[in-house]
Amino acid sequence: MAVQSIDLPRDTTMKDIAASLRVIAGFTAADLVTMKQVKAIVEGKKEKEVFTIGDQITVPWTDKATNVTYAAVMDVVHFGDVELKDGETTNAMFLQWHYCTPFGVQYDAAEEEVATEATFSADYNYYTKNSDGSFSLATVTTGGAIPAGTTYYHSAIKDTSGNICRYGYNRWSHSAIRQWLNSKAGVNAWWTAQHKGDVKPAELATKAGFLTGFDDDFLSCLTPIKIVTVPNTISEPDKNTPTEVTYDKIFLPSMEQMYCTPQESGEGDYWEYWKRASGRTTPCAQGQTYPEMITYAIENHNSAQYVRLRGAYRGTSYGTWCVYSSGGVGYYHANNSARCAPACAITGAPIAK
Repeated sequence: MAVQSIDLPRDTTMKDIAASLRVIAGFTAADLVTMKQVKAIVEGKKEKEVFTIGDQITVPWTDKATNVTYAAVMDVVHFGDVELKDGETTNAMFLQWHYCTPFGVQYDAAEEEVATEATFSADYNYYTKNSDGSFSLATVTTGGAIPAGTTYYHSAIKDTSGNICRYGYNRWSHSAIRQWLNSKAGVNAWWTAQHKGDVKPAELATKAGFLTGFDDDFLSCLTPIKIVTVPNTISEPDKNTPTEVTYDKIFLPSMEQMYCTPQESGEGDYWEYWKRASGRTTPCAQGQTYPEMITYAIENHNSAQYVRLRGAYRGTSYGTWCVYSSGGVGYYHANNSARCAPACAITGAPIAK
């Protein structure tokens, strides 16, 4: 696959020529110096004339906790229409990190908050821990006294398997990793509980929000787009929710977007980049290994990594799809701190419905 590699410098104090790029005949990707110019091309609906699938744009990203700056190489993975808030639609160019983040973040921490209230509350479901480390959903009487000598754990999420208490919760809208990816807040400030009994992720105390790593040139080009995710079939309210919608600037790709057969369709179009990479005419199968899907570390391009995907492994309350370091397509516990290769959409001018 032919690749144009475009390295955008951190210094964006030069005169902004974005508006003129919309009409310059013969302009090519190699002429770019700022992300605002990329944004202007998309707003002018010229992205398919300037870019091709597999082109790369490089921007700086800094881990604020360590003050180490990395070259974040992003692949052009897809062209397509997206929906914005208030029902507006527009054209977009999708970018995805070619290498994965330099550290992992929990998709969601284990939901093992100890119940300290005096009586059983209707706001929670209650769990007890078994000798083998598993958890069981307890039958309790609302308003009844919580007995002394027994430790109960509570969560607004009802999981008859009890596994959310051991392995975390696999709902994208409630996930810690979604908050991290879309936050400009610093250490200890980018996460808030999404339901009663939600537990803070391990990385909250040591890592800043993902967006803190980018400069203003890149951040000014990001727009939240409609993201559809299919919840699991085990926990409540998930099993009664066919799909959920979030609006995200940064997101993880779904199985479909990675050109893999989903458990349930509807989580996005197949991305052309991954279709071409597979060399297949039909989507990649679940549970199989595809070396072309291996993602390497941003700090060591020879180090293959597990990378987290967005969607729930639907037969569990705790698993999310991922691509293993071998290229295998499978699932990973939500409470494991896995790396990711996040994506965004550079959008055009909105068109009201």
